Amino acid sequence: KSLGITVIVNDHHDIPFIENKEGRIPIIPEADAVINPKQQDCNYPFKDLCGASVALKFSICLAKSLNKQLNCIEELIQFASLATVCDVVDLKDENRIIVKSGLKLIQDSQNKGLIALRKVTGMDGKTIGEYTYGFVYGPCINATGRLEIADYALELFVTSDENNANKLASKLHKLNIERQEITTESLEKVKYKLEKELKDEKVIVVYEPTIHESIVGIVAGRIREKYNLPTIVLTKGKDMIKGSGRSTENY
Repeated sequence: KSLGITVIVNDHHDIPFIENKEGRIPIIPEADAVINPKQQDCNYPFKDLCGASVALKFSICLAKSLNKQLNCIEELIQFASLATVCDVVDLKDENRIIVKSGLKLIQDSQNKGLIALRKVTGMDGKTIGEYTYGFVYGPCINATGRLEIADYALELFVTSDENNANKLASKLHKLNIERQEITTESLEKVKYKLEKELKDEKVIVVYEPTIHESIVGIVAGRIREKYNLPTIVLTKGKDMIKGSGRSTENY
C-alpha cells in the first residue's frame, strides 16, 4: 500500500483478536479490502469455505466487475474442489456442491498439469474421488512446499506445455515419495525415544533435532494416533526451536 498498490486480502481462517475491557477487538489487516466470510460484519451466509473457494468467489466477482468472460471457470472449480477436500473443511452446504461439481469436471480435465499428475500417480483410466484428492493428489502438491518451494505446484497447474507438465508432475511425485521416507524415518526416531522415556504423561512433548521442520506436524499427528494423547513435536529450526502440536477430540 505504501507503494500505491491496491491490496486485497482473501482469507478463511478465524479472525485473530485482542481482548480488553471493551471485549474482543478483531485484528484486520489494513488492506483496501479483506474478504473473509468469518468477519463479524460479513453477511455472506456460508462461513466455512476453504481459502481456494474464497479465491474462486473473488475471481468470479472480479471478472464480472471488469465485464470480462471467465472462460476458465470450470478449471477453477476443479482446483477449488481439490482444495476443499485437502483443507479438511466440513463437506456441507457450498463445500459439498463445489466438491461434487469439481469431481464431475475433473474426470475429463483438459488442464495439462492435472492430466500429467493423473498419469504419474497411476490414476489414468480410473475414477477420481475424494480419496484421490486427499491421499494421492494432495500429498504430491503439498510435498513440494514442504521439501522445496511451492512454485513447482503452481507452475504445474498453469503451464500449457505438455512436456513441462510431465516433468513437473514427476518432480512432485518423487518429492512426495521422499517426504514419505523422511516422515517414516523421523517417526521411528520419535517412537524409539518415547518407548524409553514415556511413563504416565497426559501430554507428550518430545524434542528430536533431526526432524525436517516441515513434517513435524505429520509426525505429531502419527504419535497422537498411536498413543491417543495430545502431542507436541519439536525440532531444531534455522533460528530457533520450532514445533507443531496435534490434539485429541476431548482436549
